[in-house]
Amino acid sequence: MIKRLFVRIFTLTLLLHLVTPFIFADHIDDFNAKNYKSYLTQLDEDLAGITGRRPQILSLCRAVIAINKTDQDLKPVINRLNNDQDLVSFANNFYQLLEQDISVLNAIMSSRYVYANTIPQIISLCKEHDYSFVTLCILTKFGSSYLEQVNALLSINKNIRYDIERDFIESNSKNLRLMNSLINIIALEHGELPFSAREYMDLALKIDDGKMSLTSITNVDLLYKNNKLDLAKELLLMNAYYNEEKPQAYNTAMFHYTQRFGDRDAFINDLNALKKELAAKKANEIMMVAGDYLNLKIDMVTQTAIVLKQTSKSRNYFAGKFANIPINKEVIIRIDMPEDATTMLWNGLNPVYTYGDINKYETYETFSKGKDGVWRSNDIFKLKEEKDAGKGMVPIQNIVKEEAAAEFLSADGNYWSAFQNITKTSEGANRFSLTHTFTQPEVTISMRVPFTDGFLEEYLDGILALDRDDIVARHIGFSTAGNELYAIEVGLDGNHKKPVIVLYGGEDGDEYDSIWAAVGAANWLISTKEGSQLLDRIAVVIIPTLDPDGGINCSYGSLADAYQVLDVRGHAPTEVISFTKYIRDLIADGYTVSSMTALHNVECTEAPNFLCPVYDLRDSAKSEELHKYINDRLPDTYMKSEEHWMTSFPDKRFNGWASQLFGSTFAAYEVNGRYPARVLNLDELQGLGGHILSAICEYTIYDVDKTRHLKERQAEWRAGFMEYLESLVCHEDDEGEEEHIHYYLSPYLLLNKGY
Repeated sequence: MIKRLFVRIFTLTLLLHLVTPFIFADHIDDFNAKNYKSYLTQLDEDLAGITGRRPQILSLCRAVIAINKTDQDLKPVINRLNNDQDLVSFANNFYQLLEQDISVLNAIMSSRYVYANTIPQIISLCKEHDYSFVTLCILTKFGSSYLEQVNALLSINKNIRYDIERDFIESNSKNLRLMNSLINIIALEHGELPFSAREYMDLALKIDDGKMSLTSITNVDLLYKNNKLDLAKELLLMNAYYNEEKPQAYNTAMFHYTQRFGDRDAFINDLNALKKELAAKKANEIMMVAGDYLNLKIDMVTQTAIVLKQTSKSRNYFAGKFANIPINKEVIIRIDMPEDATTMLWNGLNPVYTYGDINKYETYETFSKGKDGVWRSNDIFKLKEEKDAGKGMVPIQNIVKEEAAAEFLSADGNYWSAFQNITKTSEGANRFSLTHTFTQPEVTISMRVPFTDGFLEEYLDGILALDRDDIVARHIGFSTAGNELYAIEVGLDGNHKKPVIVLYGGEDGDEYDSIWAAVGAANWLISTKEGSQLLDRIAVVIIPTLDPDGGINCSYGSLADAYQVLDVRGHAPTEVISFTKYIRDLIADGYTVSSMTALHNVECTEAPNFLCPVYDLRDSAKSEELHKYINDRLPDTYMKSEEHWMTSFPDKRFNGWASQLFGSTFAAYEVNGRYPARVLNLDELQGLGGHILSAICEYTIYDVDKTRHLKERQAEWRAGFMEYLESLVCHEDDEGEEEHIHYYLSPYLLLNKGY
C-alpha cells in the first residue's frame, strides 16, 4: 500500500511539474490589456483545477509580475486565496500573501518563468506600494545588474532593513543563504551592511536556532578581500562573543582573526574590550517596563526600528512603557499583531503617548485656558481657588517635566493634557508602525488613553470627600482576580417613584474609551447644574467597568456573553454574580430599573464618535427612537451616525439579562475617541458620555407609559421573589420557634429567574 501511495504522489508531482508551465506560460508573454478580463477568467478556471494553496498563490504572483495592475476583477481569485476577505487592493493582497508564506517568494525566484525583462515592472509595482523587501529579494536573484536600484531603495526607505530581518527570522533557516547573498551585494559594492555586524550576528543566531552557523565567515573573507577590514574584524569578534561556549565556532573565529588581524593576545584583548562595550550598552539598552494595563514586549531592536509584540490577547488595544528610549531623534516603533488583528481598521489611527505615570490620578488631570489667559484645572473635585494654574504658555503642573510640557499643548494652545497624539503612523497586514521624536527616556505609548485602577481609586475617594447624601460609591463585590467592583449611585435617596437608569462601560475590559465615557457621565451628574436638577425626577447608577480584570490584563471579550441562562449545575463568574445580584437587590428594595445602557468602543475607522450598533429585535422602533433622540441632542462637534449595524437581542449580555427578566429598556452604544476625522481629547470623550446620559435621562422622564409598565412588571417580579423567600421558612422546631433555611445564592436561580 505504501508503495502504491508513493507512486501516486510521484505521478501527481510529475504531472503538476509538466502541466503548470503550459497552464501559465502563454499568459505571461502574450498578455495585453484588451484580453485582461478573459485572462482573469482563464486564470480563475486554471486555479480551480489545482489543489493546495501554494500553486494558487504562485499563479497569482506570476499574474502580478505579468500585468502589474490593480483591478477589482481579480476578486474571485483573491477571495479564494485569502479566506474570502473583501480586500481593497490587489497589490496589498499580493504582499499580504507573501508575508503569510515567505517560501512563496523563494519559489517565485527559482521559477524560470520570472524573466529578467519583467524586473522593471516589479520595481515599479513595489516602489509604488513601498514593498521594498520584495523588490530587494527579487533584485538579489538577478545579481549586480540592479545594484543602483538596491541602493536607491535603501536610501528612500528606512524600514527596508527591518523588513529583511523580520521576514527572514520568521522563515526557515534556508533563507540564511539568500540573506547572505543580499548582504554580500550591499556590503561589497557599498561598503556597508544593511544592519550592524552585531545585529547581523543576533539575526543569524535566531535564524539558526542558537547553533550559530559559520556562514558569516564567508562574508568575512569577502569583506577582507575587498578591503572592508573594520567590518570583517567586527564580524569575527561578534562571532567569537556569541560562541564562547561553543569551542568549534569560537576557535574558528579566533583562527580567522589571527590569520588577518593579529596574534592570540590581540584577539583576547579586542574581545574583552568588546565585552565591556556591550555590557555598558546593555545597561542603557531600550527596555519595556512590565505592569498592569500594558501588553507589549520587545521582540528585537534594530538600527532603525523597535519591534514589539503583544503579551495578551487584545482585539483593539496595545500599550507599552519604555525605559531608555532614544531621545531627540526620530524613533520607529513597529508592533507585530496576532493574525486575527483587525489592523485594516487602524488606517489613520493616532495613538497617544505620555511621560506621566498612568497609574496615578494626577496624570489624567487636564487644563483649559480661559479668555482671561488663566489656565484652570478641569478636575471636578478641586475647589475653585485650587484650579488656577497660572498664565504661562503651559499650565503649572507636576505630571511631566517642565522642559517637556509644551509637547502636550493642543494645536490652538488652549488645552493641555499629559496624553498627546502620535500622528505619523502606518498599518499593514498584522502590523502597525508609529514614528515619533521623544524628549524623555521614559514614555508610555498606547492605542488610546488607558483607564487604570490607580485613577479609579482616587476618583472614588473624591466622591466620598464630597460628603453628599445623594452620591454614593458603592462597593458591590470582587472580580475573579480579587479586584474591587464599584457602582456610583446618584439620586438613590429612597424615593421609589423615580425611575432608575443604569449605564456602564468596560464590558470588554480593554475598551477604555467606553469607561472614560461612563466616568464622564458621572462627572456630568455630579458637577453640572443640569445634572443636579434631574435628580429630583430620576436616579442613576453608573458602573465604570464590568471587567476590571480584563482592563488590567488588556484582554477582550472574557465576560461579555457570560450573563446567560444556566442549567441547574451551572456556575457563573464572580463578576456576573455581583452585578446581577446588585440589580436584583435594587428592584427588591422597591426601585424600578428603567433602562440598562452599555457603552462600548470600536476601532478607529470602524465608526464615528457615536453609533448605535444594535436595535432591540423585540422593539426596534423604540431603539430607533431613542437612538435618534440622543443623536439630535449631541453637539455638532461630535461626528455621529444615524445608521445601526444589526437588529438583534443579545440576551447573554448584562443589559440583555436585565431586560429579559425585568423588562428594562435594552440599549447599547459605541463611542470612539480615536476616529481619524475627529480625534477627541480626554475631556471631549468624557463630555460625550455626559451628553449621552443627559439625553437618556430626558427621554426616560418623558416616557411615562414605559415607566408605568415597568413599575407594574417589576412589582409583580418583586412579589414572586418575596414568596420564594417565604417558602424557605420551615415550620416550628422542637422548642416551638420558627426555623429559617439559610438562603444560599444560586447562580442558576439568579440568572434564570433573578432570585
